[in-house]
Amino acid sequence: MNNGDRVLIIGGMYKRYKTGTYLGKYGNKMSKVLIDGEKERNVWTSSIVPAPAPKKKYKDVKGNIVLPREEYNQLLHEIDELTATVE
Repeated sequence: MNNGDRVLIIGGMYKRYKTGTYLGKYGNKMSKVLIDGEKERNVWTSSIVPAPAPKKKYKDVKGNIVLPREEYNQLLHEIDELTATVE
């Protein structure tokens, strides 16, 4: 794991928080984690695992294509550029 990676907390007394941000090693068997909704805590390295990457969802229930906001804005920008070159 690298600093800043999202982690799932699967054991220990901070398990109820479920997720956090990995901040680095703390000794041989512990890691520093910035727990969501809390502050920085030291947890056993065996109690955390890397969080899976979020799945991209491009279609809604009706079959329409749904784009993330960044891609939509990029598409609008490209359309504006093409329109300007045609005029």
